[in-house]
Amino acid sequence: MPERFDTGTGPLDRELDGGFTAGTLAAYVASPAEQAETLLFQLATRRPTTYVTTVTPPEKVESTVESMAGMGGVDGLEVVSFRRGDSVESLLDSLSVREETFVIVDAVNALEHADPPTYHDFLTQFAQRLQATDSVGILHAVAGNDLPTTRDWTLRAADLILRLTVDYTSIEPETLLRIQKTRGKRPPDEALKIKLGQAVEIDTSWDM
Repeated sequence: MPERFDTGTGPLDRELDGGFTAGTLAAYVASPAEQAETLLFQLATRRPTTYVTTVTPPEKVESTVESMAGMGGVDGLEVVSFRRGDSVESLLDSLSVREETFVIVDAVNALEHADPPTYHDFLTQFAQRLQATDSVGILHAVAGNDLPTTRDWTLRAADLILRLTVDYTSIEPETLLRIQKTRGKRPPDEALKIKLGQAVEIDTSWDM
């Protein structure tokens, strides 16, 4: 049976039969207001992670992940910065995809604004590297009104699509995670009610 990458979020791990399957490319969709980064930071505490940040300054990513890890510390966290307008080709050339690790791009919007053929090549080669190294890639796709046409490519390339929302109609807000696509298995009809790790103050001082 392929190795599973547990997420630390019980309902999601149970629905995924233990976690992400090695080699998976996942798209994680959420609006800017939902603090979706909390789940990404939580993943980075579970196993060695390469974290490509296009929104939050690298030192903020490192300090937040270390804080969430607590006394156990963080094993093998590498943070790479990328700004909108930087070379996607250079990122792909320099990106180290280690064996059996998470590779998180937060947020992928900055890459989606690149030249479409270049972004298509990135998606293809990134997926191939994940397969070759038995790793898991997560593309944080921030939802909004000003989305590039290549967002459809991101969603088509993904083996798994997760969409995070918060329901504010209840007395206590509920965080809901819906699995919208999964290859080889029908997605569940109901959204998963989850509780993320500690609340974090996200610094989005960088422009995507």
